[in-house]
Amino acid sequence: MDSADWQLAIEDANRFINQWGGQAEALEWTDTDLFDLHQPPDKPGANYRRLSRLDQTGLIWFVRGRTVVALTASEAVIGAVLGRAQLQIRALVTATPFTV
Repeated sequence: MDSADWQLAIEDANRFINQWGGQAEALEWTDTDLFDLHQPPDKPGANYRRLSRLDQTGLIWFVRGRTVVALTASEAVIGAVLGRAQLQIRALVTATPFTV
């Protein structure tokens, strides 16, 4: 993963926590729900990309500079360019609840 992806994720995470952190905590979104990223295999293939494992990718990695516009216990709605919103369904995993 390149440094631009990491920097964007950090900015998105800061914006999300400032706007939605309290609600995410109250709705018991976990660190994994928000920040998870696939652990690379010992010998990844040439075309391997950590963000390609959508089932092991936290919400923040889907934001990509956009804004979360709604958050419920089961989903987040990410605002989109050109008027189309993206719905991110929360993965049902067992993890430690997120705390602000």
